[in-house]
Formats: sequence, C-alpha cells, structure tokens
Amino acid sequence: LREGLWLALICVAAFWTFKAALGFEFIAIDDSGNITLNPHMGLPSSWNLPWMFTDVDYVRRYIPLGWLGFSAVFAVAGLSARGYHAANLILHVANTALLFSVLLIALRRWNPGRSGAWIVSSAAVGAGLWALHPFRAESIGWISGMLYGQAGFFALLSVLAYLRVAAHPAGTAARWAWLGATALGYLASLLTYPIAIGLVATYFIIDFADGRPLRIVREKWLLVLPAVLVAAITVAVRYHANSLW
Repeated sequence: LREGLWLALICVAAFWTFKAALGFEFIAIDDSGNITLNPHMGLPSSWNLPWMFTDVDYVRRYIPLGWLGFSAVFAVAGLSARGYHAANLILHVANTALLFSVLLIALRRWNPGRSGAWIVSSAAVGAGLWALHPFRAESIGWISGMLYGQAGFFALLSVLAYLRVAAHPAGTAARWAWLGATALGYLASLLTYPIAIGLVATYFIIDFADGRPLRIVREKWLLVLPAVLVAAITVAVRYHANSLW
C-alpha cells in the first residue's frame, strides 16, 4: 500500500508539473524535419516502414524505432501537436514509475538493514527529483524530444531486467531469459535514439556493487553487442547522410 501511494503521488506530480505542454505547438527546431514536413511521415504501413528501417540519408543517426514512435502517434493524432505532447507526457510518467521501481530494487538490494518505510520513501524522493527537475522541461515540452522519452523508457526497462539477472543461477534458462530481455531493451533504446549508448557500463557497475565485478564475463557479450553494433552504424551514418543534415 505504501509503495502504491508513493508511486501514485510522484506520477501525479510529474503529470501535473508538465501538463501545460499539452497546449504547446510544433516548433521549427527539428519538429518540421521529423514530423510536419517529413515526406515519409504517415501511418505505419508498407510504404514507409522499409524507409524507417533502412534509411541512412535523412538524418545523421539510425533511429528506426524513433520514426516508428512518431508514426504510431501520427496514426492516432495526425498532425495535431496535442497528440504528440500527450504521448511525450505519458512516456515521462511511465519513466517516472520505472525509475521508482529501479530505485526500490536497488535500495533493497544494497541497503538490507534499512526499514521498508525508509527504502520506499527514498526511492520516491529519488524518482520525484528526477521527474520534477527543470532539465526535463526541454525533452517533455519539445515534440522531437519524444525520442529521448522513448529511448529512456526502453533503457530503464533494460536496467530493471538486469537487476533481476542475479536472482537466477548461472547457465539457467531464466538467467539467459533476463539477460536477453536486458539486451533487447538496450537495443530498442539505441534504435530509438542512441543517447544511452554508454548504458552498457551500468551493467558492470551493478556487478561491482554486488561485489562480483567479474561475474560471468562471458555473458556480457550479449550486452556489449548492441552498443558496438549501433555505434558502428551511427558513425557510418554520420558520414553518409547528405540531405537534411
């Protein structure tokens, strides 16, 4: 009950703080190129899905899931700015809830002597500070900033999955399943927008915090691979893009 009340409080606070964004419009910085004047924008279909997953000319990053996110909102809202701002705000509230969950697990894991009330309230304060920080204003109030919210959503899911890996013995199917979920979340984040490419270090930091910095190093290839793959594609695309950018 305590967890649910704190979670509800910080999610409502996150929504209420940034609800004014629902009345904002598109702006000339990136919104036109990404959405309003993007000749490839429309309902996800056979005519634009191949472009989303193969294009390396339109922008200097490979962001197929980012385009898919914009396209999914277009399917509901068309070119109504309110729909994109609503999607962005929903992502922010969802990320607030995910961060609260990550902090709860981390605090319980590395502060076993603390009371339940201290752990839950500390997790709520941490998630609340992140959710209400003025730095969130740009990514939430700017439609193109939805890329950051979506990438953050998958990144937090990835960390949440990795925190569950240690609960299962090495070599078991459950452990590999959680490792796979970690890698998929990480890859989805990078394919939305490669802003979290350094997240791979977090998996090693978690092992270090557990007192086992060399824990099954051979498993890490599954987590390093997405970073190496997307980094290589991003570097190649930055030298190939020749139209908008």
